[in-house]
Amino acid sequence: MSAGAAMREDRSAACRDAPGALILTEPVRVAQLWRDGVAQLRAAGIEHAQREVTWLLEEALGVSRLAIHADGIESVGGHAAEQARRLFARRAQHEPVQYLLGTQEFCGLTFEVTPAVLIPRPETELLVEEALRVCGSQPSARVVDVCTGSGCIAVAIARARHDAMLWATDLSQQAVYVARRNVSRNRVEARVTVFQGDLLAPLASAGLAGSVDVLVSNPPYIAAWEWPTMPPDVAEFEPRLALDGGPDGLRAHRQIADLAPRWLRPGGWLILEIGQKQSVPLAEYIQASGAYGDVQVRQDFRGIDRVVSAQRKG
Repeated sequence: MSAGAAMREDRSAACRDAPGALILTEPVRVAQLWRDGVAQLRAAGIEHAQREVTWLLEEALGVSRLAIHADGIESVGGHAAEQARRLFARRAQHEPVQYLLGTQEFCGLTFEVTPAVLIPRPETELLVEEALRVCGSQPSARVVDVCTGSGCIAVAIARARHDAMLWATDLSQQAVYVARRNVSRNRVEARVTVFQGDLLAPLASAGLAGSVDVLVSNPPYIAAWEWPTMPPDVAEFEPRLALDGGPDGLRAHRQIADLAPRWLRPGGWLILEIGQKQSVPLAEYIQASGAYGDVQVRQDFRGIDRVVSAQRKG
């Protein structure tokens, strides 16, 4: 809806106090609304207040960036302004802006996000890059994405490799609903199947044992000692199920590493995202199993060990 349409709708809506009484709310300059929002978010300690207020006004209220900064040129009705103020108030309480907008960009694609799923992050794009690298020219690659959440990893791989077939799993039924919508949104329904269930258990009926080329996962990896240091945007709003990795953050990683050899073909790859200080203990655990060759570690853009890869022996 345009700003002008929002103002007209606001004026036509109504009566608040008594039958027959038409109460018109005063229009509000968008530029002033933007300034007020920035001040509110800055006071709440939001680091990128200007950018986030712009996003909220652009996407949630349907006004252009030009209108936001053209002081006095464009206004919205009082009802639309109140909608914006409610969004500012929620963000000031550290509710993630991605949940307020309902979307997040990942690998150049747009994904629906809700409080049922982890918000896709730039460092997770490394998992996609690694999966595509190890697939190489492998025709009709078979890829499994465990703990899929929003489905961003599986969908991004499918969009990059038009011959790949993918299966994704998540324990949360609500996350599965979101992932399936993202599969449809990005038009890869024919090649990505999303199952509900714990880790690899849902694949029992898929006929994939011993044939998977890549098993990729961004499992929960927040360790118990990290919780007191987590920002409220994460600790209070993102799903605990997708974050809590147990005492050292590697509970799910060990389970996946133990289960993966049944599903990977000889020479197939296990690729896992990790948190800080987890690369060494996880690499040691994987190598001690005897099922894999040398373990590779890749760092993210901040120089933090972020992705652990291992190739199944065979």
